[in-house]
Amino acid sequence: MTDLKGKKIGLTKSLNTIKNDWWRIQEEQGLELMLMMNGMTRKDLEIVDFPYPDDWYDDDKMLAPMDNMSAMMLQHDHKHDLAFRPLETALLKGKVDAIYTQSIVFQKIQEATGKIKAIEDLSRYPDWTLQVAKVPAVITCTAEMAEKHPELVVTFLKGMIKVGRWANEHKRAATEILNKQTYYLDAAHTYEGIKHVDIVPNLSPQNLASIEIGKDFMLSHGYIKNDFDVQKWAAPAFLEKAARELLEEEWGKKNHRKASQSGCAPGVWKSARVGGRKRRNYSRMSLSRPTMRCGILPAKRCSMDGARDLQKIGETSESYYTVCRNIDSNLHDLSKKSPKKQ
Repeated sequence: MTDLKGKKIGLTKSLNTIKNDWWRIQEEQGLELMLMMNGMTRKDLEIVDFPYPDDWYDDDKMLAPMDNMSAMMLQHDHKHDLAFRPLETALLKGKVDAIYTQSIVFQKIQEATGKIKAIEDLSRYPDWTLQVAKVPAVITCTAEMAEKHPELVVTFLKGMIKVGRWANEHKRAATEILNKQTYYLDAAHTYEGIKHVDIVPNLSPQNLASIEIGKDFMLSHGYIKNDFDVQKWAAPAFLEKAARELLEEEWGKKNHRKASQSGCAPGVWKSARVGGRKRRNYSRMSLSRPTMRCGILPAKRCSMDGARDLQKIGETSESYYTVCRNIDSNLHDLSKKSPKKQ
């Protein structure tokens, strides 16, 4: 890194004004952390902006109802299309001397060109707070949806929990799907990137701390105008309700299967004569409800990246909701606990 003193470092700059410049936020935060770890500051470098249209959000297809967004995304060869990654082209053409990139996701596909190599990697440091430029990923909805149609939020989150649990239990199969829509080099590299990731949504203390760090960076660098309290911003009710309903549905199915095997419907008294007297057996099972720590946070729009969602919340007084994921959740294990019989 010290060899870069006086050299040109590239940063992307989106020209799309209807979205957050989340790529630039990641790059700038990651770059400053690398400089700090090597005893350098921005004054030691020449920052060069690279504007790009970033206009796929303006496509009318993005505003129309979609039955399967994944199908549309699969039509695009995103691994090799550099339209969203102008810094790689600038580096290869010698317009800049170095760029910031995500080490786990992009590094292998960039090194495969035979012309790019890593000179610093924040993931090699034990301090996890150095890696928050790209995490946590989030799921968001508007305040209108959350307040007027909470049942839709819960239904969506139930789907996310089910998908996350399936992906956690079938990482190889999930890898084949994600490899088609991510920037990992191939399926093997995708698996290495997700094998230790919990894909079930959650709001762990570490997730909230990561958001706090990201929010503070965006506020200090002018990406958001208004400060807010992340802890007060969190509202776990939606995800808790979704998780609870899923458990009740699953336990209800198990109860029904057991009742069917015994020859009576769930919750129905069954009479049998024993020695001239009737004996009653009650087949209903009670549902214990384990305590869960998870939740919803306020944010502007639906996305898969923390930075792009957090920017707008600092520019408006409206309240929005979002869910964090990717760090230590046990939700996918709760459904495996057997309910107590009474």
